[in-house]
Amino acid sequence: MGKPDPLYQPGDYVVIDQVYVIEGTLKTVHLDEPIAARVVKNKGHTSLGYAYVLSIPESQRPHNHAKVCYWEDHIVCKTDDPDELLWRIWGDQ
Repeated sequence: MGKPDPLYQPGDYVVIDQVYVIEGTLKTVHLDEPIAARVVKNKGHTSLGYAYVLSIPESQRPHNHAKVCYWEDHIVCKTDDPDELLWRIWGDQ
């Protein structure tokens, strides 16, 4: 039996409900509101699954954000590009 295919590809937008920060050590911060992030890179498959490098919008990224990978089980789901979604909802109104 081979390894499963990754759920996300570079360029996909995903929803996350936690971020990692440095506060003396690495700490997980659960967010009050989920945010959309873009998958930059799939780091490959390990015994823990796939790890992804995510780009979190600067306006939603904590100042002490840790540059770490997110495992598939840390990602809530795939979503649409937030800018594209707003365009589809509101068009040129």
